[in-house]
Amino acid sequence: MEGDAMAIVDQSVSQALAAAKRAGGVLSYSEVQNIIRSVFDFGQITVLERDDLREVLTTVPMDNRAKLALTSFLNHVDKAMVLADAIAKRTGNKNQGVKISVPDPGPFSKLNTDLGKFSHGNFDVLYIPDEGELWVILKVKYSFRKGSTAGDQNVIRWRLAKAVQAWDNANATLETTQFVLNPVIRIRFILREVTTDAHKTVDVHTNDDYREWIGMEINIKTTSTVHTLTHELGHVFGNYDEYRGSGIRGWIERRMYWHDNRYLSDTRALMQDGAEFRARYFDHFRDFVNRHFSRIPAKYRIRF
Repeated sequence: MEGDAMAIVDQSVSQALAAAKRAGGVLSYSEVQNIIRSVFDFGQITVLERDDLREVLTTVPMDNRAKLALTSFLNHVDKAMVLADAIAKRTGNKNQGVKISVPDPGPFSKLNTDLGKFSHGNFDVLYIPDEGELWVILKVKYSFRKGSTAGDQNVIRWRLAKAVQAWDNANATLETTQFVLNPVIRIRFILREVTTDAHKTVDVHTNDDYREWIGMEINIKTTSTVHTLTHELGHVFGNYDEYRGSGIRGWIERRMYWHDNRYLSDTRALMQDGAEFRARYFDHFRDFVNRHFSRIPAKYRIRF
């Protein structure tokens, strides 16, 4: 990367590249956004600064989300810089600049919400523009029934953390082809243990025959698996059951308000008995973001 940085004239870009080299050499999404902001001073960008950003795009390793964001920005700048490019070509002066407005509604949030999907879903949701992320934060406190050991308690905390991590590792993103600050917003899932103001109490039973369910609390047992907890978190994050079930019990459950019967044949899906995530599990997050971005206007779709 040293050779690449030598080709960059803008000092702020060179400094950002040097910092990335110290961190491992691959630019992250937030580092690319910082580079864009570093040259985008006073709402103006010059031909020289644009060329430096193009050099970064073509020569410096970065993750796919960062590459898409920088490509989107440069494509928009190129369209706005036709006249400045012509003047720079004729005069050799690359300090010709254009005013650019990068649309973004700024940070927004909603606390203790289900975003209007499953009524027993509860979480906080926050849009963080600097990171290009939508944070879904679940705050819990634990209540362990009599008979649970310290080992049981540690294992349940670990399993629930792994279940939240499974949602985070789904790598669900919201993407738009329109020109905005963050053309790719990653949906992040975060677990926090608290002593007050929890969204849910995790009520941990010691009876192995106990069936897990979500209501005002997260009702589980000491032997609940990571897979089961991942499914139950689907309810906490606002989604319905989708499985067909069998017999009279299945017939009854398919008529309950917590059941969505449109996907009964999708047996590999998480909200059935499978393990696969689906775009529909994130559509209420998409709708929430689109409501806030509608004044720009911009519209996102789900990708993962």
